[in-house]
Amino acid sequence: MVEERVQLFIAGGDTPGIQLPRHRLAPGVSTLDLVRSHYVLIGGSHRWIAAAADAAAELHIPLDSHAIPLSDNAHRPWADEVGIAPDGAVLVRPDGTIAARILTMPPAPARLLRYILTEILARE
Repeated sequence: MVEERVQLFIAGGDTPGIQLPRHRLAPGVSTLDLVRSHYVLIGGSHRWIAAAADAAAELHIPLDSHAIPLSDNAHRPWADEVGIAPDGAVLVRPDGTIAARILTMPPAPARLLRYILTEILARE
């Protein structure tokens, strides 16, 4: 069962996802530049990078991950805009649509991420 801290936006559902908002990370680099040809996880903690690597390996899928210091004043407004806490994360589809919003860091982020990806990708 998905924890209360997660919002999934699955195709065909009644709540569509939103496009990932642009946020400048460095000169010439924004959050939109992080989205490529497969799913990407953007989180506020380096724990998300390990969780993404574990989930990708177990599910045999490509998955990029990036940690942004969302508690930093420069990035906090973006975290507020996408609706996550400084330790939360968003899973973004290759078309730039937010597929899942994980409001805060769960106790077992890799397990939760595997569940989310399995649901979104309609895998057993």
